[in-house]
Amino acid sequence: MRKFWLLIFPSFALIMASLQSVRAEEINWAEEAKKIKYLSPDAFPNVPKSVRVKLTAMRCQIPQADFDSDGTGHEPNNLIKGSFTGKNKAEWAALCSVNKESKLVLLYGKNFSRMVELSPTERDQGGLQGSGDGNAYYSWVISTVNPAGVKHYLKRDGMQLQNVNHDGISVGFQGKGSNVRYFYQGKWIEIPGAD
Repeated sequence: MRKFWLLIFPSFALIMASLQSVRAEEINWAEEAKKIKYLSPDAFPNVPKSVRVKLTAMRCQIPQADFDSDGTGHEPNNLIKGSFTGKNKAEWAALCSVNKESKLVLLYGKNFSRMVELSPTERDQGGLQGSGDGNAYYSWVISTVNPAGVKHYLKRDGMQLQNVNHDGISVGFQGKGSNVRYFYQGKWIEIPGAD
């Protein structure tokens, strides 16, 4: 029996390594990036017009995370509302893609006239994940984290902040880890989010 395993195990390991390298080689990332779906800000009718106008003026297109990895996803996404800089504020965060490069932006203030960039600009192709069948799907996604969720992440990681009373912005890749951007004492901090 021992000889059997000695013969089978190396063969199995070699086959698995070959399959993994073939899968990685099968994905043409540049071609898959061409399949990323983008929506104009006007495709979000529930977003205030002033926000849509500002994003349009910035030439933003909103890349759409494909939650089902088959092109159906949950749309529209990656343009979210929350109270991100303080309690009871109406603010909007978006993944803003210009020329196939995205950054996280926050629109706030009177008529959403103020804007801050909350992430460096990244190539949209970097937001792709392999689906295991030689294809890839866009999975960079943002969502609103309410104060209870922020407190949960803080407690889980043994972190303490006083007066957690407004929303955070979860930024991550679907099915992977995320971080929460949280405005605290006049600056943006990152809190480890979902695993």
